[in-house]
Amino acid sequence: KHVRWNRGTPEISLGARALFFACTLVVLAACGKYEPPKPPNVEWNEHPVDAYVATLEVEGLEEPYTVTATGQFMIKNRRECLPVDKGRSLGGSRHFYHETQEIPVVRASNNLYRIVFYADAIKSDNYYGLGECVWHGSPIFEIRRTKSRDVYSVSIHNSREEGKLIRRHCLSHAISAIDVSRLCSIAESSDAPGSRESFIVSTTF
Repeated sequence: KHVRWNRGTPEISLGARALFFACTLVVLAACGKYEPPKPPNVEWNEHPVDAYVATLEVEGLEEPYTVTATGQFMIKNRRECLPVDKGRSLGGSRHFYHETQEIPVVRASNNLYRIVFYADAIKSDNYYGLGECVWHGSPIFEIRRTKSRDVYSVSIHNSREEGKLIRRHCLSHAISAIDVSRLCSIAESSDAPGSRESFIVSTTF
């Protein structure tokens, strides 16, 4: 009753047209109400236990400088615990959530700077009902020259398999200087209190 044929071309009645536009508006309204996943409600661990001692050794830098440190944390099992945000890229993708934490630095000598880093500083949690999100982190030293105001970053990365440490490496590079990278190396140390892991990361200017 709603379709009439005129010279081989179907003509849609006003009622059908109204229904079509109404459905279109409903679909558009539904698309406009899409809400992306909210960031996880991160809870910091008040009593972390997974700690190791890192000592930065600065070699060959005669100019006055200061040293600070931060902990950088990310979720290492994003595929298993984070929902796909369909509003990101084509087909959607998962967010890269990260957190930072300032770390107190103790000057052990003229060119040695020591920190205690807690790998379990953030509690693992099931934020979205998909499984527990496990956080992992690494410390980053920053060296700031007083006169030239150049800033250098020395980051420490741990490679683990089944919870066991396989390899530890460092990356030293300039943040605000012309030269891009610096040499760095890591050596194990045994002067940490208790049973904590300890090592020295050296960077040369």
